Amino acid sequence: MRKIIIFFLIVINSYSQDKGEILYKLYFNINEDNEEGFKKEIYNKIKPFSGELKFSLSYNQNLAVFRNIDENKINKDDKLALIYGKYFEYYIDRISKKTYRFNEESFIFFDKKQYLVFKEISNNWQITNEQKIIDGRNCFKAILYETAFYKKNNPQVKIEAWVCPEIPISLGPLNYSGLPGLILELNFNNISYVIDTINFSKDISLNFSKLEESTLISEEDYYALKKKISNEKKEEYEKQTQKSLINNFE
Repeated sequence: MRKIIIFFLIVINSYSQDKGEILYKLYFNINEDNEEGFKKEIYNKIKPFSGELKFSLSYNQNLAVFRNIDENKINKDDKLALIYGKYFEYYIDRISKKTYRFNEESFIFFDKKQYLVFKEISNNWQITNEQKIIDGRNCFKAILYETAFYKKNNPQVKIEAWVCPEIPISLGPLNYSGLPGLILELNFNNISYVIDTINFSKDISLNFSKLEESTLISEEDYYALKKKISNEKKEEYEKQTQKSLINNFE
């Protein structure tokens, strides 16, 4: 890990596919009848937000930013829906083929924006012959299996993307890209990000700049560190609890 100063500046104000803005909506594909207890309670809270949350993918030839367009208006239940939707604000370097995002604010043992988590854009997609029409455009199904470092035992998770070759922009929602075209639909973990609006010719003037000093860390190392700290805090709590019980009996 090392210290890095990151500066992102995106100015988008042209009328070509080299620069533009794409909007996606987030949907939750959970069968309520199959859930119970705490999971069902969570689903009931996030269900009203299915198809209501919008996200912007703004890009130029070198960089792209994926973010929630109503970030300043979200409440507690909105945040729960975003967490379930595996949302982060992502910064995509299209030249180095890496994506970046800051650590979760919800993990109380890290400072805000203490870590800048990076990930290499995968080229291990398997493009199939399966096709379907999305938003009037022909798309091909692509599959990617990746390690879910955020889960216990780091299982493999299946990512399904519907890519549109007629739109030659190798981008997509969240931090998924690397396909020969724009991802119009992304499915995994019972959630879907689906295209809503594509603005190639809209005159967009987006200035996004950040100057942050953070510790650069790979996604794998970041989640390993989180698990290590969580386990240490759990053991520390258990020891304190046992000590307290012993003292009460003395």
